[in-house]
Amino acid sequence: MIGNYYGISDSLVSILEGIAGKVSLGSSLNYRSGALPFHDNINPLNWAPQVAKTADAVIAVVGVSADMEGEEVDAIASADRVAITLPQNQVDYVKQLAKNKKAR
Repeated sequence: MIGNYYGISDSLVSILEGIAGKVSLGSSLNYRSGALPFHDNINPLNWAPQVAKTADAVIAVVGVSADMEGEEVDAIASADRVAITLPQNQVDYVKQLAKNKKAR
């Protein structure tokens, strides 16, 4: 959380920064942008799921942003969601990643 009821943290790190800080020396870390909340993936190449075939591990970070859920003054779409399910485009994206996982 960047800030809300409890203010802004002076030691904020992104998920990517946190993972990068814990990867072993000699390991490779590659970032690929996936599906944004509530937006169709219009990238015709959509190569990130194909990269999953070669990866030893895939970390998918999904969910909605503060723009989509939050207090009425903070959120663009609405205050609270009626259901806690993931946006369908993100569900589909994670299924693509799983379908293309590296064979063991």
